[in-house]
Amino acid sequence: FSEVDIECLLILLSHCGRSLRSDDPLALKEIVLLVQKKKAQDTKLMSSSRAEYMISAIMDLKNNRRKKQDTVFSEKASKFRKLLG
Repeated sequence: FSEVDIECLLILLSHCGRSLRSDDPLALKEIVLLVQKKKAQDTKLMSSSRAEYMISAIMDLKNNRRKKQDTVFSEKASKFRKLLG
């Protein structure tokens, strides 16, 4: 994996991860385990604080924890959805 791959996974999971977690938790678990396995194998990847942050965000999603920024973003997205109909 590269940083770009992890970023794409994070974006994808941040948008549909909660529904994936409720619909198919094993699929989410497999994705997270794959990321953890690659993280353990690639020491260059873990030297980047950006990649480390993104991986921790993926782990938080797996554990159903929300960061304050995610909560604010979710609230804004909900307001826009209501506005659009």
